[in-house]
Amino acid sequence: MVLPSAWPLDRVFPGAGPPIATSMHPLPAGLHAHSHDFLELALVCDGRGVQRSAHGEQAIAGGDLIVLRPGAWHAYERCDRLTVYDCCIGRDLIAGAAPLTDREPALVALAQRDVVARISDAAAGECRARLDDLSAGLASGAGPLALIGRLLLALDAIARALPPTDDATPTEVAAALRLMRGALDAPWTLAGLARRLRIDRSYLARRFRTATGLPPMAWLARQRGERAAELLTATDWPVSRIAAAVGWQDAAHFAHRFRRAHGVSASVWRRRR
Repeated sequence: MVLPSAWPLDRVFPGAGPPIATSMHPLPAGLHAHSHDFLELALVCDGRGVQRSAHGEQAIAGGDLIVLRPGAWHAYERCDRLTVYDCCIGRDLIAGAAPLTDREPALVALAQRDVVARISDAAAGECRARLDDLSAGLASGAGPLALIGRLLLALDAIARALPPTDDATPTEVAAALRLMRGALDAPWTLAGLARRLRIDRSYLARRFRTATGLPPMAWLARQRGERAAELLTATDWPVSRIAAAVGWQDAAHFAHRFRRAHGVSASVWRRRR
């Protein structure tokens, strides 16, 4: 099995400003399998090809919008004049914006699901214009607030271009997201989370899955796996410390969960970086 290589963070976000990057990529020969610890949004501007990922192979062409959550991997293959416009956003910025975005279902979906969607010509034009504006801000050295403002406008355009979701993320789901995201190391259970929110656990599970696409504990397991992968990449902490930091105190449980999430052991993941 050929493992996806990691995309180095210092190559994507080389400066000292907010972890935001945009780039236009002509990919006539495709791009090898790779993973990355940031959110990637890709507008297919021209050509066609195949995206290979954990979800299998998906044909892509001009007018498609691709969303890859942090920790995901993909490759572009069998390309014919394929050109993609990338927008990459660091995990820390996503987490910092959570209080603003958790109540917007389309923005919640951006960070929770891998997506390949065909969008209208008008929507593609607006997304490209917003990405161009963000790129101009990055190139001119705009300040952090200006860049984040332009990023939010781009995210709004991208989120509205995707298939519609419910009108609002339920308040209890937004609260559950904040609680778990803020304490990954806590011993969360569905019953305990429901008690904290003072609602029925079946009701919470149903509302949470509708809003995010996952049951609460599955969402938590994915967040823990992605955070563990980030810590393996960015720190020299021993695995036991990383396991405790993400709430998987038992080493055997951590090993099982990490391999299930990423397909390789924690030691292999760290070595290939």
